[in-house]
Amino acid sequence: MKKIIALKNWVSNAWKEGIIVKNSSIPKYSSWFISVYAITLWPFVFIKDEGNPITIRHEKIHLRQQREVFVLGIIFFYLLYVLFWFINLCRFRNSELAYMAIPFEREAYQNEDDEEYLENRKWLAWTRYIRENDYRKSNFS
Repeated sequence: MKKIIALKNWVSNAWKEGIIVKNSSIPKYSSWFISVYAITLWPFVFIKDEGNPITIRHEKIHLRQQREVFVLGIIFFYLLYVLFWFINLCRFRNSELAYMAIPFEREAYQNEDDEEYLENRKWLAWTRYIRENDYRKSNFS
């Protein structure tokens, strides 16, 4: 019975907080178009090294975004992500600008310094970044 409760708690925590994998080689292998320091593939967050609170918060925003589209299928998030990137690539003709203009990234970068953002974040908050056409409004630090 204790094992079942422990498993239930682990699954619940993975659903809410994700599973952080530090010192991972996954980001290196994901660096096709831009250099990747960390990547979120629900429910995992893979970080090149030990990471830092800002990076972990940024990636947890992506976990929340992925959970929101989970109802449609987790693959839907990745399809949307690539679609936004491709549209932006055609628009800017620059892969880094295309990445920075993805609504999911804009939300994460703009709010990664706010320690209370995830507690106060509204459902589907990333969708407002679709309507904001000017990607330069975001803070890309």
